[in-house]
Amino acid sequence: MQTVMHAYASIGTPALDVLPVGVLYHFGALLGFGDASWNDLITPALAKLPKERAERFGAAIKPGDGNPAMKADPKAGAFDASIDGTLKLAPGARFYICNNAAVGLSETIAKVLDRPQASVYDALTNDLIPNGMLVPAGVWAVHAVQEHGFTLLQTSL
Repeated sequence: MQTVMHAYASIGTPALDVLPVGVLYHFGALLGFGDASWNDLITPALAKLPKERAERFGAAIKPGDGNPAMKADPKAGAFDASIDGTLKLAPGARFYICNNAAVGLSETIAKVLDRPQASVYDALTNDLIPNGMLVPAGVWAVHAVQEHGFTLLQTSL
């Protein structure tokens, strides 16, 4: 999203004329949940998952630090790819979080932490990132925004 915003700025398009949308699905849907979910559920669960699954987030995960993608990275300068950095460049940016992934992730977290799945799901879905919205499915969101003329630029964790 950062690169797209910088590209539009370089050709003189005002930020308010650009609406970037991020669709968070599969394991990446975790980035759609706020600091409380990360501190109380996600980080403790990742610590108990098989190493190859937890390592997808690398060294960025520290207990008590919340969502590693949320906070601006002062070292990144103009190309800060955090959610906060994106919202500074594009206050209207939207983040669509896949409900199918939220259900699956809540089941995994509940099992790993020995908690009721419904309470984990409720905690996650009541703690979305700014401009985050739960959608039925990530693939649905991709199709919906493409039908409205958006271009898909895919990335993954």
